[in-house]
Amino acid sequence: MKKKRYLQIIKMLPVIVGVALSVFGLIMYPNETAQGIKHGLILLGENIIPSLFPFMVLSTYISGSPLIEFLAKIIEKPSQKIFKTNGNGVIAVILGFLGGYPIGAKTAAEFYEKGKLTDNEVQRLFYWCVNPSPAFVITAVGTFMLSNFKSGAILYFSTVLSSLLIGFCTRFFSDGEKPAHKTQELINRKNIFVNSVAVGSEAMLSVCGWVLTFSAIAALSDIFAPNEHSALFIKSILEVTTGCKYSVSYGLPLPILSAILGFGGFAVIFQIGSYMEKCKIEIKTFLCIRLLNGALSAFFCSQLLNLFPQSTPVFSEITVGSAAFPISHSISATVILILMCTVLIFEVDNKRKVC
Repeated sequence: MKKKRYLQIIKMLPVIVGVALSVFGLIMYPNETAQGIKHGLILLGENIIPSLFPFMVLSTYISGSPLIEFLAKIIEKPSQKIFKTNGNGVIAVILGFLGGYPIGAKTAAEFYEKGKLTDNEVQRLFYWCVNPSPAFVITAVGTFMLSNFKSGAILYFSTVLSSLLIGFCTRFFSDGEKPAHKTQELINRKNIFVNSVAVGSEAMLSVCGWVLTFSAIAALSDIFAPNEHSALFIKSILEVTTGCKYSVSYGLPLPILSAILGFGGFAVIFQIGSYMEKCKIEIKTFLCIRLLNGALSAFFCSQLLNLFPQSTPVFSEITVGSAAFPISHSISATVILILMCTVLIFEVDNKRKVC
């Protein structure tokens, strides 16, 4: 009995430490936290909401529209031959490629709830349907951040190739089960659009919440990190937009940017957390696949750069002075800050299994 209590305390210790650090950061550094949230609001207003919200509504509309059955039948055969999934699964991936990170997972979860995908299909789809949109990568990162449209295109197609390769490899883990199409209550066509806007708005609100949360955490990285390089690493794995922005300001190579885009950041993982729970996705496995996706994206980016050399500088002369880091900090604080997000994901996974 005492051993069980001891193990429970050990499991709860990272959560307690994480909460303590969060409270400490909010109390001792309110201005920095507020600036992080303001930065998150700017990202939402300038990049995320304009490019993501229309696809939130569109994906919900398509999943509930009679048109989906027609489109799914058209691509059924190539979908089965190449990826061992039905047409609905590939449609979810396509919407993910076009709409951005949460759209593919959101659509796949909706298809699964409607009985259009099996457990095996939806679990395999989650490994390659979470991708950045061309509006974000090509326009926001390429055109505006890098001032190079071609570099943005290379970054985008690097992530596409990586996901397609992972999707092709998942075909070997297919169980061959065909989905049992559940009878669904028909929705009045006049209400489909109204329902799509409502559901899309709710999903968008969740995304905004996670972006603001991780923007605040990223702001604290300048305080706890021992140097600017550690702070940059923390920001890159927390929130993809912030990570890309700072990586460009440091002039990091395109393959590193591609790796950041391929991984997507912990903010994206939390954004689709509710969909993962509905579809019984193992969070630890999903996290490993995201890391693999980032590595493959970097590899494909380096190969594409050999074919299409870019004039974008590998490293810039921009440096961050010591004024940006007014206090000297230990490396342990940086490690704890990184582990906070990882442990929280594992803790959520453990609680779900217990229930």
